[in-house]
Amino acid sequence: SLATFICDSKLTAAQALQILKYKRYHSPSFSKDMEYLVLENYIGGKFVPCSKLMDSFDPSTGEVYCKVPDSGPEEVNSAVQAAKEAFPDWSAKSPAERSKVLNKLAELIEARLEEFAKAESKDQGKTINFARNVDIPRSAYNFRFFASSVLHHTNDCSQMDHMGCLNYTIRCPVGVAGLISPWNLPLYLLTWKIAPAVASGNTVVAKPSEMTSVTAWMMCQLLEEAGEGQKRYFQVSLHTVGFISIHTLAKCFDFLGK
Repeated sequence: SLATFICDSKLTAAQALQILKYKRYHSPSFSKDMEYLVLENYIGGKFVPCSKLMDSFDPSTGEVYCKVPDSGPEEVNSAVQAAKEAFPDWSAKSPAERSKVLNKLAELIEARLEEFAKAESKDQGKTINFARNVDIPRSAYNFRFFASSVLHHTNDCSQMDHMGCLNYTIRCPVGVAGLISPWNLPLYLLTWKIAPAVASGNTVVAKPSEMTSVTAWMMCQLLEEAGEGQKRYFQVSLHTVGFISIHTLAKCFDFLGK
């Protein structure tokens, strides 16, 4: 469902490799091969390379430090189709089962708070203190909040006075949700969209900002640890706003930006 982030320059090479997966990328603007973080889309429970990449810049230096998928119709179709195929199984799970998955994701984010905070700081340019105390804790909280909410607010019923009638609300999953989040609070706002969608039984195709995609990519790595059964309910396809918004299989959308 998501993924993007980068490690702090003070980390050793060994520590960096534990956090992020680097690939060799040759840039014609340099006289030698440079190491960049190369992000991949997360589709159908797997990381999928994209043939077309775009630059992402370190805001502290103005230099390219990351390559982000420049996804097109083919990648979006694959992501939406994977989410559609996963929907029957995920939507059939009980609220308690979905709540358990969201709480597990929150635990995994909290266990790696410092890694995520350093990555968010480098990728977005905000202070590491802000990322450490606001962005990343709130990202985990978003999952916990909706993990709890889905247990208590699935259905509502109230009686109308003096009319012998009942008002009731039943909340049902609708299918694939297209989710698009901005650059200023990358993981914070992406999880704010993902959490209620999947808690309600929907599957998602998430599109984080192409300028700040690293923590979303890192979160997808956590899905690998969350268990084989959870991986395919989340798809992340980067830089695909127009294609997601017109896809006929996507049943609902959430967009924050301008």
